[in-house]
Amino acid sequence: MNLLFFDRNILEILGLQNLEEEKKKELLDKINEVAGQRVIFRIMDELSEIDKKAFDDLLARGGKEEEISQFLNSKINLPAILMEETAQFKEMLAKDAAALGEQNK
Repeated sequence: MNLLFFDRNILEILGLQNLEEEKKKELLDKINEVAGQRVIFRIMDELSEIDKKAFDDLLARGGKEEEISQFLNSKINLPAILMEETAQFKEMLAKDAAALGEQNK
């Protein structure tokens, strides 16, 4: 995994930094949604079955953001997961963009 992608703006990586602001926002919203889903799947993979149940119960009773964060941080390395998933997702998008660029030449 190339962690250099973590520090670079996704629009720059994709060569889309010159898009109109509205288009940038739409694209970033979609990217954030997909990236968030990846993180959730990874979190669920990392939790034990007992912890998954406890997490589901916490969400079902409307646990506050701080409580959810505290629970997750006590069970998994959430900052590392966020960093890894973000870097992997950006790298995947960059490869896909490069492949599309090659096809359009």
